[in-house]
Parts: sequence; structure tokens; C-alpha cells
Amino acid sequence: MSEREERAAWLALLFGGQIRRPAAKAALLRWCVQGNRSAVDLLGQPAQELVAALGVDARHAAAINAAAQDLDKWLTVADGLEARGIVTVLRADPAYPDVWLQRLPEAQAPYVVFAQGALELL
Repeated sequence: MSEREERAAWLALLFGGQIRRPAAKAALLRWCVQGNRSAVDLLGQPAQELVAALGVDARHAAAINAAAQDLDKWLTVADGLEARGIVTVLRADPAYPDVWLQRLPEAQAPYVVFAQGALELL
């Protein structure tokens, strides 16, 4: 799994329209942030595993699986952002601002930040 694929998987889940954003954030929090696993692996899980591991219902598990179908589209989007010098900072990245983690409730924290320039200024 590459960093490029990981970013595309987060984008697919959060912006692909297959699953509502609060549900996508909850899945990414449990699977990636707390579980220290990749979003690419999350998209590759059978629905039964998602139900058991994340505590989601079958409908949400199916929506997560549906997001995997658009991964190539989101790889293209991620490549386009990178080509324009736009960095995608994920909630699980070391570059994600610590102050946001301390001050924002999890539900309000952005899970993807698009930035250009000096990331240390975030």
C-alpha cells in the first residue's frame, strides 16, 4: 500500500458520496486512527468483517465497500492535487496539527486538510 493509495482511500470514503461523512469519520477513527490500520485495508474488508470490527450495520458496511469501487477516480484526484502543489494532510498524519487534536471535538475535526506552502503554519 502506498501513501498515494492511502490518501485516495480517505478521499473516497469522505468525499465519494457512498457513505455519510459522520459515518465515514467514525469508521476512519476506529480503523485507522485508533486501530493503526490503513484505509486501503478498510476498503478491502468483507462486509461481515466491517460489521464486527467497526460495529456498523450492514448498510454502512455496504457503503464502505461501494467506496472501494471509486478508488481509481480518487487516485486521479489525489494525483491532480499533488501536481498543483496541494498537500493532503490526513487526520492520521504526523503533520496533522496537534492543536486541532487538543481543541476540537472529534466530530468537528477535519479529517482531510488541503494545504499549500509551509505545513508547519497549520
